Amino acid sequence: MTSQERNPAATTAAAAAVVLNNNNNNGAVSAVENDVITSKGEPVGQAGPARKTQVYVEPTSLAKPSVLCVAEQTLDKMHQFKAHNTQNDNENDGNNDIATKYTSAHVEEAEKLYAKAEASVANGLSGCIDWIRARDLFHEAGALFAACGYADAAAKAFLHAGVITQAFKSETETILMLSLAADNLQVVQPAIAVDVLNFLSDAFAKSGLTIQAARCKRDAAELLDYRLEMPVQAVQTYREAIQLFGDRTVTKSFTRGCMERISALTVLQLKFVEASELYMEESKMVQRFIPKTRQFLYSLLCLLANGFGGDDRYFDALYYTRKKFDALQEEERHFQQGKEYTLMRQLIDANDHGSLNEFDIAVFKYKSCATFKPDIIFDILIERCRSNLYEHMEQYM
Repeated sequence: MTSQERNPAATTAAAAAVVLNNNNNNGAVSAVENDVITSKGEPVGQAGPARKTQVYVEPTSLAKPSVLCVAEQTLDKMHQFKAHNTQNDNENDGNNDIATKYTSAHVEEAEKLYAKAEASVANGLSGCIDWIRARDLFHEAGALFAACGYADAAAKAFLHAGVITQAFKSETETILMLSLAADNLQVVQPAIAVDVLNFLSDAFAKSGLTIQAARCKRDAAELLDYRLEMPVQAVQTYREAIQLFGDRTVTKSFTRGCMERISALTVLQLKFVEASELYMEESKMVQRFIPKTRQFLYSLLCLLANGFGGDDRYFDALYYTRKKFDALQEEERHFQQGKEYTLMRQLIDANDHGSLNEFDIAVFKYKSCATFKPDIIFDILIERCRSNLYEHMEQYM
């Protein structure tokens, strides 16, 4: 058992320390971290590195500081400023000045609250007379920073509040503070946000809140996918989210969304055979009475796209594609006609005839359909299939 497993409070403190280091602030608040690291409390969440979290948590009566109302009021007032617009350019400029002054005033107020909270814990939590007040000050400062768009400062404040709540073994409030921190970290520090979300997912799962845990995993996977461009890690995290979502009826749309991204990322990694199987697996998640033709088409395109690198592989890919195409027509009556059926039939014929012209015409007709939706995965698969046909024909030119 590691020191982090024995003392989970140090875990959250570590997450706070990362953000603190980015701001070169090793002053009063570091005393909070040191005090927490030396504390010996019961685990609040699952042991492990503090991991990012962006989740909705319904707080208990203790987890509802009045600052939430302050944050809502601040946002409402800021929206009122933004919505107030007239046709007079001078009046617009005046309104913008008011909004700027309003925001500056709240940022200044947040900085004062944060400084006051820092001062109260300058000698560590053991020397803090009113730690609840310190927590509320950090929380309120974070709410004001977030409302004004200062995500980095907001995350820092919420993490400090989380350190305090975890030190005093308030699990619900710790989850709330880390969730708020994760919301802001996603904007400025997506990698740290992934860590916090994974930590929250473990905490939710330990508490039996599997849906919330699954959403944390999915949000972490989306950050790895879209923001950090780490497809391998994203696929793994999407799979973990699917396991948590399970086969509940209410979560089928979430599960299918995760599977769609897994299939797409597998194509982007050029693992066409594996991607073909994933699209077939995805087809099983489609609701009843809804055609599975898109998943079938992409599965077949993956098989055809795998025919690169030589004639043997090309002919094998064409053979398996044709065989699978015939089998799917028997399985799904909707795949016996329609634009997906027509495209696949014409692509197979174009390969049989060795005609790039037929191939291009088939793709053009498919994209000209009113129901066609542009998709980068489709473009990648079609381009690979066309390249395979060209490489095969090139040796006879």
